[in-house]
Amino acid sequence: MITRSFGLVGAGRVGLAMTRHAIMQGFDFLWGVDPRLEELSGLDNEIVRRLHARVADIPDVPVDACVIAVGDEQIGIVTKELVTQGTLRTGTLVFHTSGVRTSAELLPLEDAGMLTGSIHPIQSFIASAGETPLRGIGCGIEGTDAFYARAVALARDFGWSALRIATDQKALYHAACVFAGNFPTVLAALSEELLRKSAVESPDRTLPFLLPMMEEVLSRLQHTAPRASLTGPASRGQSTVLLQHFEQLLGFDSLSAEVYRSLSLAAAKLAGVSPASLSHLRAALVESEGRKDM
Repeated sequence: MITRSFGLVGAGRVGLAMTRHAIMQGFDFLWGVDPRLEELSGLDNEIVRRLHARVADIPDVPVDACVIAVGDEQIGIVTKELVTQGTLRTGTLVFHTSGVRTSAELLPLEDAGMLTGSIHPIQSFIASAGETPLRGIGCGIEGTDAFYARAVALARDFGWSALRIATDQKALYHAACVFAGNFPTVLAALSEELLRKSAVESPDRTLPFLLPMMEEVLSRLQHTAPRASLTGPASRGQSTVLLQHFEQLLGFDSLSAEVYRSLSLAAAKLAGVSPASLSHLRAALVESEGRKDM
C-alpha cells in the first residue's frame, strides 16, 4: 500500500517540521490536531487551516498514515482518544516519533486494526532554528515486520535512510542519538570555557577558534571510520600528556576533569590501546585525583 495522505497529532517542532517536509515531498496533509491553535496562528495557512483543537474534532476523512508527534507522556492519552474518535480506518499506518518510547504505547490502536510502531527522525530540533532540514536524514524504525515494511517505504519517499531498531534496545538507540545530537554542544561549551581561561586576553567568544577544527573532524567522519579519524594524546599513547591535562583540569573544575578522564579512556580504547595499558591509565588518573584531594 502506498502512503500519500496523512494526519498529524501534535504540531510542535517535530510535527510541524515533518508536516512541511511531507508536503514538499508531495504528500497530502488532510488534518491535524493541536490544542494551541491561537499560538500557532502565525504559521503557514496551508497547515493551520487544517488544524483542530481536539482529537474529537477530527473530520471523518480517512488518511493513509497518522503521525503522533506529542510528548512521551501524552502518547498513551492520544492513542486512547484516537480509538474512541474512530476516524482512522483498519490498516492505517500510525506511528509516534518518540526516540525512547516503543510501539507498545500504541497497542490499543494495533488492537483496533491499525498498523503501529515508531519512526524517529534522527535530527536536532530547536525552536529558534527556523525550518529544520529533514532531507537526507536517517530515521530509527521500531515495530513489527508488517509495520517496518510500510514504514521503510514511507521513509524512502521522505528521502530518509531507515534503520530498524530492536524494541528492547530502544533506550540504547535514543542514547546514541543523544551522544550525537547533544554532547558535541556540551563539549563545545566546555572547550570554549577552557580556551577562555587559558588565554591572556580572551575575546567575548572563543568558540570561533575551535569551530574550524570541529568542522574538519565532522567532515572527515563522512568518509573515514572514527578510529582512523582519531587524533590527540590518547591515540598516540601519551599518558604523560593526559595526566598533565587531567591534573590542571582538576584545579579548574572537577566536572571538566571527570568528563576529560572518561572521554580520554574511551578515546584510548577506540585507538586500540591494550586492556592492560588502559587499566594502567585508569589507575594513574585515579591516583592523580587522589593526590589532588590530599
